[in-house]
Amino acid sequence: MSDVSAIRQQYQALITREHEVFEGVDEELAAQRPSPGRWSMAECIAHLNVTGDPYLESLTSMMDDAERRQTPRRRAHGPGVFARWLTRTLEPPYRLRVKTFTRFEPQAGAGLTQTLSMFEKQQQSFLGLIERMERQGVPRMRVASPVQPLLRLHADDWLRFLAAHARRHLWQAEQVHAECVRGF
Repeated sequence: MSDVSAIRQQYQALITREHEVFEGVDEELAAQRPSPGRWSMAECIAHLNVTGDPYLESLTSMMDDAERRQTPRRRAHGPGVFARWLTRTLEPPYRLRVKTFTRFEPQAGAGLTQTLSMFEKQQQSFLGLIERMERQGVPRMRVASPVQPLLRLHADDWLRFLAAHARRHLWQAEQVHAECVRGF
């Protein structure tokens, strides 16, 4: 199995996991915070939505640009040392809490159904991008982080990073669910 196929499977698993975590969860429970200053289940997903959009835009733009320029391609391979470390820091259960950039704070207003729908649509868009990489190869270019432009990784490394980030917050939503249900 190619590394891009493994990445595709991670994104398919994210959609499945989201369904498992939110099965039977209603609006009230999804909006409940376990304590002040902590995110609700819905906010965990809203954060993924607001975080994923700029990365999806950057990676899609890079793929489009690589097609126009006919940039040399490579087969996806395992992540480098830094990318592997960066991704591993996100995997659940995480031991390090990180302050979220203000621009990536979850936004209030969307209901649970819309938030989950946006998440699935975004994951489907990532899957479309991954499919392009499976067909054409991964461009031999690095993509700057929308948050920290000095941080540049290959597209397949960003995809691994974002999948780990989503697993982290799906796990967080699951923990919030357990805490809120125990609190009733």
